[in-house]
Amino acid sequence: MQGEEQVTQGEEQRYTQGEEQVTQGEEQVTQREEQVTQGGEQVAQGEQQPYMQGEEQITQGEEQEPQGEDLVTQGEEQITQGEDQRYTQGEEQVTQGEEQVTQGEEPRYTQGEEQVTQGEEQVTQGEEQVRHEEEQRFMQGEEQVKQGEEQVTQGEEQVTQGEEQVTQGEEQRCMQGWKQVIQGGEQRDM
Repeated sequence: MQGEEQVTQGEEQRYTQGEEQVTQGEEQVTQREEQVTQGGEQVAQGEQQPYMQGEEQITQGEEQEPQGEDLVTQGEEQITQGEDQRYTQGEEQVTQGEEQVTQGEEPRYTQGEEQVTQGEEQVTQGEEQVRHEEEQRFMQGEEQVKQGEEQVTQGEEQVTQGEEQVTQGEEQRCMQGWKQVIQGGEQRDM
């Protein structure tokens, strides 16, 4: 009788221990599945977050590009305005000088000859001023055009950096997420 009781107790004890081990194994499977799920969520978050940051940089770069183009346009307009304005002023001085020449030629005495000389000198000064002001305004306008083009280039570089960051972020987060998925799957199989 004692032998049969011991057999019965041994079977119950082993059965109970076996049931507990089954329960523990199922809990471990559940934990591994949760890890796999978390890994998948991390992949999705990793893809979304750098993509959004990169998109923002692209947007900023594209917004900066029109500003640079506006500066180029302003510089070109200033060149044109400077040339028109200084040319007109110089032409007026040339006209005044020629009128003085005419006035100076009419009298037949020395004072008239002196006026002719003064008028010719004023014509020369007017022409020099036209040339000088054209050169000065052209240089200023060229600098503005250059600055505008540099800003356009910076905007394009920022767009490129943003796109590269999107690509790198997608690759990096995808690799990390997949590693977790693989680790979770291996642990579950074990």
